Amino acid sequence: MFKNLHLWANIMLGMGLAILLAIGGLSYASLLGLRAVVREAERAELRQSMESLTAAVAGQARLAETLSALVANLPEVQQRFAAGDRAWLQATLLPAYQVLAKDYGAVQFQFHTPPATSFLRLHLPEKFGDDLSAIRHSVVDANRTRKPQEGLEVGVAGLGVRGMVPLGEADRHLGVVEFGMSFGQPFFDAFKARFGVDAGLHVLRNEAFETFAGTLGERPLLGPAALRAALAGTPQFEQMNATADRWRSMPPSSATIPAPRWGWWRWPRTVRPTRRRCATPPARPG
Repeated sequence: MFKNLHLWANIMLGMGLAILLAIGGLSYASLLGLRAVVREAERAELRQSMESLTAAVAGQARLAETLSALVANLPEVQQRFAAGDRAWLQATLLPAYQVLAKDYGAVQFQFHTPPATSFLRLHLPEKFGDDLSAIRHSVVDANRTRKPQEGLEVGVAGLGVRGMVPLGEADRHLGVVEFGMSFGQPFFDAFKARFGVDAGLHVLRNEAFETFAGTLGERPLLGPAALRAALAGTPQFEQMNATADRWRSMPPSSATIPAPRWGWWRWPRTVRPTRRRCATPPARPG
């Protein structure tokens, strides 16, 4: 057929095919570039969400330390604690703690004597005298260094945001005052309501990941291998295709972001902001 065409027709046909091939190649390259740009934008947004979550936890820890500092610097509290007057401390401070618990998210308020013996729990007044040295390393360090501590730590009541300040009278060190702030399902619900991002916290216990709290149910979006890689410090980004029967419970894209360090102690944890797609690491038991 081409033999019967004039030379100019053959030239035009060749040029047309070349243009089509060029357009196709450019379109494919542009599509790949666009996907890369979108992917990087999603990762950047996930990192920003992680920073927002970190800031929210750090804010709670700072509030806990601030409340502890206020109590630790009350002269009469210092005198009564030095005298071992548990009854006075409870009667005087319990009403204030009840207000903080009801309206401001305080869940723990306690006094410790060195190295980490519970002297008074305002949130559980009938329980005192137990040695917490084996699990409350932050209290041990606060008593040892006589410096404030704040961050995430596991205690008798579980994982919490805590802040503590040394308490003394004159030049004599007596112990520490500690506040713990709400950190659990309400915290993640409030985070989602404020930022519009689903998030969850997974902890590694007995070689298996457990969901501590979150807004996407009990099952992590990513598998154990991805969570372990994130726990080891390698960000994990994964595009997920949600099927119709799972659409309501899982967005089409997900990420596991490494929870950073709060305070001096670290805890193995992975945070999963979603609604975009990706994944990253966490820490070790303090």
